[in-house]
Amino acid sequence: MEEAEAAERRHHNEVVASMRHYYHFFRRTMLDRMHRHHLQLTGPQVQMLPGGSDGIAEKIEEYEKALFENQLFFDAILMSMGEAPSPLSGGEAEDAEIPYGTWAVPVHHANKLSGVLHSVARDWSREGEGERSESYAPLLADLQRFVVPGSNVLVPGEPLG
Repeated sequence: MEEAEAAERRHHNEVVASMRHYYHFFRRTMLDRMHRHHLQLTGPQVQMLPGGSDGIAEKIEEYEKALFENQLFFDAILMSMGEAPSPLSGGEAEDAEIPYGTWAVPVHHANKLSGVLHSVARDWSREGEGERSESYAPLLADLQRFVVPGSNVLVPGEPLG
């Protein structure tokens, strides 16, 4: 039993660290890589891209803003769990078991974080309306057709309400 509890605690700490380090990790892995690749392009190659060099700079700035907003979202989740947020939301870099900036988010946790962001965008944003309609309209039509009004419907695996 103690072994299972220790494994569960380790997993919890990894998930928390992945949320706390989201911005730092993805900025380093995505934006820094984009910037390095941009620097390797020749002048004619840069001019072939939409907007040229300015277009690349704008795209990198948009990604930077999105990563920052995503981090604030994950920080709100962390605070609702009673966990320290990232330094971007006022958390101390040393607050955590895993010091800020030292965590390389494992691929399986990075995929989970991306999945959470995708689900939230699909289920709650104006941009997700098309996908929401495409995904849920057939289900809702069948529910209205087959379920007796006033009945409860169990939706397995529905984490975001």
